[in-house]
Amino acid sequence: MSPDPAAARTPPERLALAVASGFGSGLVPFASGTAGSLVAVPLVIGWRHWAGDGAPYLLGCLLWAALAVICAGVAVRVWREPDPARVTVDEIAGMFVTFIGVPLSWLSVLAGLFFFRLYDVLKPFPARRLERLPGGWGVTLDDLVAGLYAAATIHLLLRLGLGPVR
Repeated sequence: MSPDPAAARTPPERLALAVASGFGSGLVPFASGTAGSLVAVPLVIGWRHWAGDGAPYLLGCLLWAALAVICAGVAVRVWREPDPARVTVDEIAGMFVTFIGVPLSWLSVLAGLFFFRLYDVLKPFPARRLERLPGGWGVTLDDLVAGLYAAATIHLLLRLGLGPVR
């Protein structure tokens, strides 16, 4: 089913659907989750460059998570699907979580993409349960859990001296 922008009745709904689709990345005909994750990379790098690490970065994570829940909720309601594949703002929020406290380099970005997508597909506990929540909560929370698992994996690799930082 292709997105129907006309299904959105108001300008705020149309804006929410544009954000929900990861600024169009969700419209890629295959691997839309990966496309959404790729869209997140320059956003994460830009936010880290502008805001730094620590509390300002965490604020960005919280803002993306809230935006994802709200916009995914609108998409679920307008498109009448419980978890539309074209919603990728949840991947963007999950990728922000992936890089909490992770030093950025091209290797860490590749590792973050790999581990986030791996955990997003595997849905380790409690992601699969959270996915069953209604609306934007279910769409988003499983990706935030995947991001936490990805961040933990990268931090473990760094502690072991095997980290993806060069």
